Amino acid sequence: MKVLHYIYDVNFQGGVFNYIYFLIKSPSPDLKFYVISEKKICPESREILSRESVPDVFDDVVNVNASDNENAVNLIDFINRQKIDIVVCHHFLPAIIIKKIREKIPVLYFLHNFSLTCISKLKLLSYPVLRSCKKKLDWKCRFYYNLYRCLGRTNFKKIETMEDMLKSFSGYIVTSEFMKNHLIQNGVR
Repeated sequence: MKVLHYIYDVNFQGGVFNYIYFLIKSPSPDLKFYVISEKKICPESREILSRESVPDVFDDVVNVNASDNENAVNLIDFINRQKIDIVVCHHFLPAIIIKKIREKIPVLYFLHNFSLTCISKLKLLSYPVLRSCKKKLDWKCRFYYNLYRCLGRTNFKKIETMEDMLKSFSGYIVTSEFMKNHLIQNGVR
């Protein structure tokens, strides 16, 4: 089985890189991994990977800004050329591209945080006291953001895009019951 991981950057910091690093460090003979990133691999990461004798999967890294139409076509061509069986997204892809890929293979989203279900990405309210937000993502978030002083930066135009993306994946990967319940709260079954 050939699995493509789509990530934001290949940088030896944070959970996503560590997850992929350890996944690749203990390969199965039945699995081949590819990594596609929107940003180039940083020199420090390449040095660590070469020192650790990680398989050459990162030499297969294709830098793609998938929001660019030409690169989106390149991404789909790469998937077809390598005969990828499944795509695991750790970062956003435009819903239109996900739907295009899903015409041929499943596309899963690995939910590491709230970035797909909260416009401020933190799920925290600061008024009248600091607390976690229990609301689902929808158009009312535009009002809640100011009313409850959500923490984090926001882009209100993303609400509809995020709702579309939530519906566009074949499935989700979560590592806790909490995140599973969070997805269910946001309408994912």
